[in-house]
Amino acid sequence: MACAIGTRVAELLASGRHLTRAEIAGLFAEETGVMDWGSAWTIDDYNNAVEIGALLWLRESSRIDLATNVHEAEARFDWLKAALPPRHVRSEAQVEFQQFSTPPMLAWLMAKAAAVCVQDTLLEPSAGNGALALWGSVWKASLLLNEIDPARRGSLVHIFPAATITAHDGELIADLHRGPVPSVVLTNPPFAQSHERGKDGETAMRHLRGAMRAAANGARIVAIMPDGFDASKFAKAQDEASLLLNVRLEQMFRRTGTGIAVRLVVIDKVSTAPSSAITGDTCDLIAIHELLNALPPRVQISANIHRLPVGKPVCLVGKTSAHRAPVRPVAPFAATPAATANAIDLTYSILADPAPVPEQAGIYLPYRPSRIVFEDAPIHPTPLVESVAMGSVAAPQPDVVPRLPACWQADGLLSEAQCETLVYAAQAFARDLPGQFKVSQEGTSLELSRDGHAYRQGFFLGDGTGAGKGRQIAAVIMDRWLAGERRHVWITKNEALLEDARRDWEALGGLPLDLQPLSRWKLGHPVTMPEGILFVTYPTLRSGRAEDTRLDQILAWAGEDYDGVIAFDEAHAMANALGGSSTRGKVRHWRSTSWSSRLPMPMDMTGAPRKRRRWSALSLPARLLGSRPRMHRRALP
Repeated sequence: MACAIGTRVAELLASGRHLTRAEIAGLFAEETGVMDWGSAWTIDDYNNAVEIGALLWLRESSRIDLATNVHEAEARFDWLKAALPPRHVRSEAQVEFQQFSTPPMLAWLMAKAAAVCVQDTLLEPSAGNGALALWGSVWKASLLLNEIDPARRGSLVHIFPAATITAHDGELIADLHRGPVPSVVLTNPPFAQSHERGKDGETAMRHLRGAMRAAANGARIVAIMPDGFDASKFAKAQDEASLLLNVRLEQMFRRTGTGIAVRLVVIDKVSTAPSSAITGDTCDLIAIHELLNALPPRVQISANIHRLPVGKPVCLVGKTSAHRAPVRPVAPFAATPAATANAIDLTYSILADPAPVPEQAGIYLPYRPSRIVFEDAPIHPTPLVESVAMGSVAAPQPDVVPRLPACWQADGLLSEAQCETLVYAAQAFARDLPGQFKVSQEGTSLELSRDGHAYRQGFFLGDGTGAGKGRQIAAVIMDRWLAGERRHVWITKNEALLEDARRDWEALGGLPLDLQPLSRWKLGHPVTMPEGILFVTYPTLRSGRAEDTRLDQILAWAGEDYDGVIAFDEAHAMANALGGSSTRGKVRHWRSTSWSSRLPMPMDMTGAPRKRRRWSALSLPARLLGSRPRMHRRALP
């Protein structure tokens, strides 16, 4: 409906009409029979129709293109501004998802900054109704438009029928986009509202980083960013980013519902930086145009972009039945595994005698692997120490051989200490605990039983801050991933750590997309991910209803033949998942052992299960085996 009304608005503008809010509401009344928004049409429909009408008029009737004189263009943009009512009223959804459309003249200036031409492939990762893409279509550039909102995607189909239109999360556009390589990116991302994490002050930065990774080498990226965005720091943190312009803009979005200041940022995806970036602070569009005139010309484009290798499908191992294949839900996206062809064995030498104990410093000893030596393994970035008591006991001699990406040494993916963790974790997972067990009637402990199950040994990692526990968890999962085990569970303190987990997983050759938060799926709905790493938080595990729980959701996804890692990251925060009492009564909780009786293996940064064997969260070595944690290191401040 918004598209139909928008077309009517464009026709009225082309006839020279100035439209009031009441007149546009009258167009909706003609279409629906209802004059006021609320039932037959919404304020979203109204705002979208006004913007669509403006975009169609600009393309078909304004006689503006990127070669138009700036003063002539300004006069025509001013006429359009006067001809349409401001859109100060926003719906809750538009505020929540921060759908503030780019003002028409600012969008035109951004396209000029990008020097869009007919040879370009233009990507708009948060396209909305296509305000930024409009000028690419005027110059016949190829358009790649991504928009997660279904209504606005429908508008894009109406306005840009020849464009390639997708519905990905803009933060992950580099991993999800599989079409032509963009040579230009124009973006006005949400500033602080993530599709997955909710409120998040770094959302805009993540969108920009994803867009840069998706773009070709030499591409030009023009972005509207939050006022507090540190463009210089961002550019320095990227492998290839040359900051050309960083200008603060005031009051640019006041007609679309917000008066916040923003930044206009121009970056070329090249390794050579200019002598200094153009800076400024203005609320005048003509002044912005003068600054843009000082931008250097575009550089030559190369199609060398960020892409991880696409592996061949691998059958899951450990099926418990020869006559029944497990039913797997269909994924809403493509899960792309790391390529096993690029994996090698993690080789090491075993010391017959423990390595010499280093000189004591206070109550600590400098850390060293006591039983194994890795040839050419990178040194840990910061010195590690362990207590004198821990360092006085040598580790056992392992015999397992984990697997890692072939580039782990050359790219410094894991330090010597982190590789040692991987070896001993894999060694622990190769063993079963002595005896057979069944879960007690209360579901809170294990009891020896002749008709019980074997439980695989877990691994407890007691490293402190600075040892890189997240990277070590990712390495343990990657070892099993390369062995064909493609379903894993990563449990941690809160959802803000999702980005850190994705960073560590991606560093080892995985895709950020492989890690998906359980909160992505509504309670009571099946997890539609055939393979990947399910990211769960302790508070999420507490949530549920009498008939549905998050635990049931995980169990249904894992299935009877589950053979993956279950990592309890930040395990000290597991108390967040336990119940208690308050002034208002009992607090809902989940029991880790009630889970343990229904899944096959243990882990506190733990390992992969053996088929037909069960596990308990209580079967951590420090509890059931009576042993101390094998690793307990900390970084020097």
